[in-house]
Amino acid sequence: MVISFIMVGRDPTSAAMTWLFWLLSENDDVENKLLQEVEPLISLGLGFEELKEMSYKKACLCEALRLYPPVSWDSKHAANDVLPDGTRVKKGDKVTYFPYGMGRMENLWGEDCEEFKPNRWFDSEPGITEPVLKPVSPFKFPVFQAGTRVCIGKEMAFMQMKFVVGSVLSRFEIIPVSKHKPVFVPLLTAHMVGGLKWGNDGEEFKPNQWFDSEPGIMEPVLKPIRPFKFPVFQAGPVLKPIRPFKFPVFQAGPRVCIGEEMAFMQMKFFVGYVLSRFEIIPVSKHKPVFVPLLTAHIVGGLKVKIKRREVK
Repeated sequence: MVISFIMVGRDPTSAAMTWLFWLLSENDDVENKLLQEVEPLISLGLGFEELKEMSYKKACLCEALRLYPPVSWDSKHAANDVLPDGTRVKKGDKVTYFPYGMGRMENLWGEDCEEFKPNRWFDSEPGITEPVLKPVSPFKFPVFQAGTRVCIGKEMAFMQMKFVVGSVLSRFEIIPVSKHKPVFVPLLTAHMVGGLKWGNDGEEFKPNQWFDSEPGIMEPVLKPIRPFKFPVFQAGPVLKPIRPFKFPVFQAGPRVCIGEEMAFMQMKFFVGYVLSRFEIIPVSKHKPVFVPLLTAHIVGGLKVKIKRREVK
Protein backbone atom coordinates (compact mmCIF):
# COMPACT_ATOMS: atom_id res chain seq x y z
CA MET A 1 0.00 0.00 0.00
CA VAL A 2 2.77 2.42 0.96
CA ILE A 3 4.78 1.53 -2.16
CA SER A 4 1.70 2.17 -4.32
CA PHE A 5 1.13 5.50 -2.59
CA ILE A 6 4.71 6.62 -3.18
CA MET A 7 4.89 5.47 -6.80
CA VAL A 8 1.47 6.63 -7.93
CA GLY A 9 1.47 9.88 -5.98
CA ARG A 10 4.95 11.05 -6.88
CA ASP A 11 6.67 9.47 -9.88
CA PRO A 12 3.95 9.83 -12.57
CA THR A 13 3.21 13.48 -11.78
CA SER A 14 6.89 14.43 -11.71
CA ALA A 15 7.46 12.61 -15.02
CA ALA A 16 4.47 14.37 -16.59
CA MET A 17 5.64 17.80 -15.45
CA THR A 18 9.18 17.14 -16.66
CA TRP A 19 7.91 16.52 -20.18
CA LEU A 20 5.55 19.48 -20.01
CA PHE A 21 8.37 21.85 -19.06
CA TRP A 22 10.41 20.61 -22.01
CA LEU A 23 7.47 20.91 -24.40
CA LEU A 24 6.82 24.46 -23.21
CA SER A 25 10.46 25.36 -23.79
CA GLU A 26 9.97 24.24 -27.40
CA ASN A 27 6.66 26.07 -27.86
CA ASP A 28 6.91 29.71 -26.81
CA ASP A 29 3.40 30.53 -28.01
CA VAL A 30 1.90 27.90 -25.73
CA GLU A 31 4.00 29.04 -22.78
CA ASN A 32 2.89 32.64 -23.30
CA LYS A 33 -0.78 31.62 -23.36
CA LEU A 34 -0.24 29.61 -20.22
CA LEU A 35 1.35 32.57 -18.46
CA GLN A 36 -1.57 34.78 -19.49
CA GLU A 37 -3.85 32.38 -17.66
CA VAL A 38 -1.61 31.96 -14.61
CA GLU A 39 -0.43 35.50 -13.87
CA PRO A 40 -3.82 37.06 -12.97
CA LEU A 41 -4.45 34.25 -10.49
CA ILE A 42 -1.05 34.19 -8.78
CA SER A 43 -1.91 37.12 -6.52
CA LEU A 44 -4.92 35.17 -5.24
CA GLY A 45 -2.66 32.42 -3.91
CA LEU A 46 -3.37 29.55 -6.31
CA GLY A 47 -6.03 28.07 -4.08
CA PHE A 48 -8.49 25.34 -5.02
CA GLU A 49 -10.89 27.66 -6.82
CA GLU A 50 -8.10 29.36 -8.77
CA LEU A 51 -6.63 26.03 -9.83
CA LYS A 52 -10.03 24.80 -11.02
CA GLU A 53 -10.27 27.79 -13.35
CA MET A 54 -7.03 26.96 -15.16
CA SER A 55 -8.48 25.14 -18.14
CA TYR A 56 -5.65 25.96 -20.53
CA LYS A 57 -3.12 24.59 -18.07
CA LYS A 58 -5.11 21.37 -17.83
CA ALA A 59 -5.18 21.18 -21.62
CA CYS A 60 -1.39 21.55 -21.67
CA LEU A 61 -1.03 18.79 -19.09
CA CYS A 62 -3.37 16.48 -21.00
CA GLU A 63 -1.45 17.10 -24.20
CA ALA A 64 1.87 16.33 -22.48
CA LEU A 65 0.34 13.18 -20.98
CA ARG A 66 -0.98 12.14 -24.39
CA LEU A 67 2.47 12.37 -25.98
CA TYR A 68 4.50 11.15 -23.00
CA PRO A 69 2.28 9.09 -20.66
CA PRO A 70 3.96 8.19 -17.36
CA VAL A 71 2.57 4.66 -17.70
CA SER A 72 3.22 3.92 -21.36
CA TRP A 73 1.73 0.42 -21.27
CA ASP A 74 -0.39 -1.63 -18.90
CA SER A 75 -2.10 -5.00 -18.78
CA LYS A 76 -5.38 -6.45 -17.56
CA HIS A 77 -6.87 -9.92 -17.55
CA ALA A 78 -9.96 -10.63 -19.61
CA ALA A 79 -13.06 -11.21 -17.50
CA ASN A 80 -14.90 -12.88 -20.41
CA ASP A 81 -14.18 -14.55 -23.73
CA VAL A 82 -15.12 -11.43 -25.69
CA LEU A 83 -13.78 -7.90 -25.17
CA PRO A 84 -16.22 -4.95 -25.30
CA ASP A 85 -15.26 -4.21 -28.93
CA GLY A 86 -16.02 -7.78 -30.00
CA THR A 87 -12.45 -9.06 -30.04
CA ARG A 88 -12.37 -12.73 -29.07
CA VAL A 89 -9.99 -13.82 -26.33
CA LYS A 90 -10.02 -16.47 -23.65
CA LYS A 91 -11.22 -15.63 -20.19
CA GLY A 92 -8.17 -14.92 -18.04
CA ASP A 93 -5.94 -13.96 -20.98
CA LYS A 94 -3.55 -11.09 -20.37
CA VAL A 95 -4.53 -8.10 -22.50
CA THR A 96 -2.03 -5.26 -22.87
CA TYR A 97 -2.87 -1.75 -24.00
CA PHE A 98 -0.39 0.91 -25.06
CA PRO A 99 -1.24 4.54 -24.10
CA TYR A 100 1.99 5.84 -25.68
CA GLY A 101 1.05 4.35 -29.04
CA MET A 102 -2.62 5.29 -28.72
CA GLY A 103 -1.63 8.91 -28.14
CA ARG A 104 0.08 8.96 -31.55
CA MET A 105 -2.58 7.26 -33.67
CA GLU A 106 -3.90 9.37 -36.55
CA ASN A 107 -7.32 7.73 -36.47
CA LEU A 108 -7.72 8.90 -32.86
CA TRP A 109 -6.01 12.31 -32.85
CA GLY A 110 -5.71 13.36 -36.49
CA GLU A 111 -2.81 13.97 -38.83
CA ASP A 112 -1.15 16.32 -36.35
CA CYS A 113 -1.05 13.64 -33.64
CA GLU A 114 2.73 14.01 -33.26
CA GLU A 115 2.46 17.73 -32.53
CA PHE A 116 2.02 19.44 -29.17
CA LYS A 117 -1.29 21.29 -29.55
CA PRO A 118 -3.19 21.95 -26.30
CA ASN A 119 -6.04 23.54 -28.26
CA ARG A 120 -7.14 20.10 -29.42
CA TRP A 121 -8.64 19.65 -25.94
CA PHE A 122 -11.11 22.51 -26.45
CA ASP A 123 -14.39 22.44 -28.33
CA SER A 124 -13.36 25.62 -30.11
CA GLU A 125 -10.30 27.82 -30.37
CA PRO A 126 -9.81 29.69 -27.07
CA GLY A 127 -10.59 33.34 -27.64
CA ILE A 128 -12.49 36.10 -25.94
CA THR A 129 -15.08 33.78 -24.47
CA GLU A 130 -14.09 31.33 -21.77
CA PRO A 131 -12.71 28.18 -23.43
CA VAL A 132 -14.39 24.93 -22.46
CA LEU A 133 -12.53 21.64 -22.25
CA LYS A 134 -14.31 19.04 -24.32
CA PRO A 135 -15.03 15.62 -22.81
CA VAL A 136 -12.65 12.93 -24.07
CA SER A 137 -13.39 9.27 -23.53
CA PRO A 138 -10.95 7.64 -21.09
CA PHE A 139 -10.89 4.68 -23.46
CA LYS A 140 -9.38 7.00 -26.07
CA PHE A 141 -7.09 8.69 -23.53
CA PRO A 142 -6.39 5.91 -21.00
CA VAL A 143 -3.56 7.64 -19.13
CA PHE A 144 -5.61 7.41 -15.92
CA GLN A 145 -7.14 4.09 -16.99
CA ALA A 146 -10.89 3.78 -17.55
CA GLY A 147 -14.10 2.13 -16.43
CA THR A 148 -14.29 0.72 -12.91
CA ARG A 149 -10.49 0.86 -12.62
CA VAL A 150 -10.15 4.58 -13.36
CA CYS A 151 -7.58 6.30 -11.14
CA ILE A 152 -9.31 7.75 -8.07
CA GLY A 153 -6.48 10.26 -7.66
CA LYS A 154 -6.88 11.76 -11.13
CA GLU A 155 -8.25 15.14 -10.09
CA MET A 156 -5.82 15.43 -7.19
CA ALA A 157 -2.96 14.74 -9.60
CA PHE A 158 -4.17 17.54 -11.89
CA MET A 159 -4.43 19.92 -8.92
CA GLN A 160 -0.90 19.09 -7.79
CA MET A 161 0.53 19.53 -11.27
CA LYS A 162 -1.36 22.77 -11.89
CA PHE A 163 -0.06 24.19 -8.62
CA VAL A 164 3.57 23.23 -9.26
CA VAL A 165 3.59 24.28 -12.92
CA GLY A 166 1.91 27.59 -12.11
CA SER A 167 4.27 28.31 -9.22
CA VAL A 168 7.37 27.54 -11.29
CA LEU A 169 6.39 29.34 -14.50
CA SER A 170 5.27 32.45 -12.66
CA ARG A 171 8.78 32.79 -11.21
CA PHE A 172 11.16 31.24 -13.72
CA GLU A 173 11.76 30.85 -17.41
CA ILE A 174 12.77 27.27 -18.18
CA ILE A 175 15.77 27.10 -20.50
CA PRO A 176 17.02 23.55 -21.18
CA VAL A 177 20.81 23.23 -21.15
CA SER A 178 20.80 20.83 -24.09
CA LYS A 179 19.24 21.50 -27.49
CA HIS A 180 18.88 17.79 -28.21
CA LYS A 181 15.48 16.16 -28.02
CA PRO A 182 15.31 14.15 -24.79
CA VAL A 183 14.84 10.39 -24.84
CA PHE A 184 11.65 8.80 -23.52
CA VAL A 185 12.20 5.60 -21.51
CA PRO A 186 9.05 3.45 -21.07
CA LEU A 187 9.86 1.68 -17.81
CA LEU A 188 7.37 0.92 -15.01
CA THR A 189 7.07 4.68 -14.69
CA ALA A 190 8.30 6.25 -17.91
CA HIS A 191 10.86 9.00 -17.57
CA MET A 192 13.29 11.22 -19.44
CA VAL A 193 16.85 9.92 -19.73
CA GLY A 194 19.02 11.99 -17.40
CA GLY A 195 16.11 14.21 -16.43
CA LEU A 196 15.57 17.74 -17.71
CA LYS A 197 18.70 19.79 -17.07
CA TRP A 198 18.01 23.48 -17.19
CA GLY A 199 19.41 26.81 -16.10
CA ASN A 200 17.99 30.29 -15.82
CA ASP A 201 18.70 33.30 -17.98
CA GLY A 202 22.33 34.44 -17.82
CA GLU A 203 23.44 31.89 -15.24
CA GLU A 204 25.32 28.67 -15.72
CA PHE A 205 24.03 25.42 -14.29
CA LYS A 206 26.90 24.03 -12.14
CA PRO A 207 25.89 21.19 -9.81
CA ASN A 208 29.55 20.48 -9.01
CA GLN A 209 29.83 23.66 -6.94
CA TRP A 210 27.99 21.82 -4.17
CA PHE A 211 30.80 19.28 -3.74
CA ASP A 212 34.01 19.65 -1.75
CA SER A 213 35.98 18.41 -4.74
CA GLU A 214 35.32 17.64 -8.37
CA PRO A 215 33.39 14.35 -8.55
CA GLY A 216 35.63 11.64 -9.95
CA ILE A 217 36.29 8.02 -9.24
CA MET A 218 35.74 8.49 -5.52
CA GLU A 219 32.22 9.11 -4.24
CA PRO A 220 31.67 12.91 -4.22
CA VAL A 221 30.77 14.49 -0.89
CA LEU A 222 28.40 17.44 -0.61
CA LYS A 223 30.03 20.30 1.24
CA PRO A 224 28.17 21.98 4.11
CA ILE A 225 26.59 25.31 3.19
CA ARG A 226 25.47 27.72 5.90
CA PRO A 227 21.70 28.31 5.64
CA PHE A 228 22.24 32.07 5.85
CA LYS A 229 24.30 31.85 2.65
CA PHE A 230 21.74 29.63 0.92
CA PRO A 231 18.41 30.50 2.60
CA VAL A 232 16.16 28.51 0.27
CA PHE A 233 14.93 26.51 3.23
CA GLN A 234 15.34 29.48 5.56
CA ALA A 235 17.58 29.63 8.58
CA GLY A 236 16.87 29.88 12.26
CA PRO A 237 15.65 27.42 14.88
CA VAL A 238 16.50 23.81 14.20
CA LEU A 239 14.30 20.91 15.24
CA LYS A 240 16.17 18.66 17.61
CA PRO A 241 16.42 14.99 16.65
CA ILE A 242 14.06 12.70 18.54
CA ARG A 243 14.68 8.96 18.50
CA PRO A 244 11.86 7.11 16.73
CA PHE A 245 11.84 4.58 19.58
CA LYS A 246 10.85 7.45 21.87
CA PHE A 247 8.35 8.88 19.34
CA PRO A 248 7.23 5.80 17.35
CA VAL A 249 4.32 7.40 15.51
CA PHE A 250 5.97 6.46 12.21
CA GLN A 251 7.41 3.25 13.66
CA ALA A 252 11.16 2.74 13.96
CA GLY A 253 14.11 0.67 12.83
CA PRO A 254 13.98 -1.15 9.48
CA ARG A 255 10.17 -0.85 9.47
CA VAL A 256 10.08 2.93 9.77
CA CYS A 257 7.43 4.48 7.52
CA ILE A 258 9.02 5.48 4.21
CA GLY A 259 6.26 8.01 3.62
CA GLU A 260 7.00 10.03 6.78
CA GLU A 261 8.43 13.10 5.06
CA MET A 262 5.75 13.08 2.37
CA ALA A 263 3.08 12.91 5.08
CA PHE A 264 4.60 15.91 6.85
CA MET A 265 4.75 17.85 3.57
CA GLN A 266 1.09 17.16 2.86
CA MET A 267 0.00 18.07 6.38
CA LYS A 268 2.09 21.25 6.45
CA PHE A 269 0.64 22.31 3.11
CA PHE A 270 -3.00 21.77 4.12
CA VAL A 271 -2.65 23.19 7.63
CA GLY A 272 -0.89 26.28 6.29
CA TYR A 273 -3.43 26.66 3.51
CA VAL A 274 -6.43 26.44 5.86
CA LEU A 275 -5.04 28.61 8.67
CA SER A 276 -3.92 31.33 6.28
CA ARG A 277 -7.52 31.72 5.10
CA PHE A 278 -9.77 30.72 7.97
CA GLU A 279 -10.08 30.95 11.72
CA ILE A 280 -11.22 27.62 13.17
CA ILE A 281 -13.81 27.96 15.94
CA PRO A 282 -14.99 24.67 17.54
CA VAL A 283 -18.74 24.52 18.11
CA SER A 284 -18.38 22.68 21.42
CA LYS A 285 -16.31 23.83 24.38
CA HIS A 286 -15.87 20.27 25.65
CA LYS A 287 -12.61 18.45 25.15
CA PRO A 288 -13.06 15.95 22.30
CA VAL A 289 -12.87 12.22 22.97
CA PHE A 290 -9.99 10.25 21.44
CA VAL A 291 -10.93 6.81 20.10
CA PRO A 292 -7.92 4.48 19.63
CA LEU A 293 -9.18 2.26 16.81
CA LEU A 294 -7.10 0.98 13.87
CA THR A 295 -6.88 4.62 12.83
CA ALA A 296 -7.63 6.76 15.86
CA HIS A 297 -10.21 9.52 15.53
CA ILE A 298 -12.30 12.08 17.41
CA VAL A 299 -15.78 10.93 18.40
CA GLY A 300 -18.22 12.65 16.06
CA GLY A 301 -15.42 14.47 14.28
CA LEU A 302 -14.48 18.10 14.88
CA LYS A 303 -17.52 20.32 14.36
CA VAL A 304 -16.40 23.87 13.73
CA LYS A 305 -17.45 27.27 12.53
CA ILE A 306 -15.09 28.95 10.13
CA LYS A 307 -14.40 32.63 9.83
CA ARG A 308 -12.54 33.90 6.80
CA ARG A 309 -9.44 35.86 7.70
CA GLU A 310 -9.05 39.33 6.29
CA VAL A 311 -6.36 39.56 3.64
CA LYS A 312 -3.93 42.32 4.55
